[in-house]
Amino acid sequence: MHTKTILLISVFILLISCSPIETEEIEQQKGNISIDDRHKECNSDSDCSIVSIVCGDCGIDVVNKIHLEIYNTELESVCKDIFPKIVCDLDYREQSEIKCVKKICKFVPKK
Repeated sequence: MHTKTILLISVFILLISCSPIETEEIEQQKGNISIDDRHKECNSDSDCSIVSIVCGDCGIDVVNKIHLEIYNTELESVCKDIFPKIVCDLDYREQSEIKCVKKICKFVPKK
């Protein structure tokens, strides 16, 4: 009987620790934003732009320029209380470029 009680308590603790609410709170604390795949749609390379997706880190992604301000504003809001603010010196242009590939903005390795 004692073993069953310990097992039930262990399962309960495990379920609580994996709850979606806690996961969402952790994601917000990290200061991550994600780009909607529909906002990566493009017609030409010039439609695409780089966008920061992480506070205080070098996280980047690509987005269609017409949606760029949405994500800049969202990241600014998410990051307002996150410290330290770290400036990233990553230059993605050394290794890749942004292209419209099959109507989707993507990072493509330089040849």
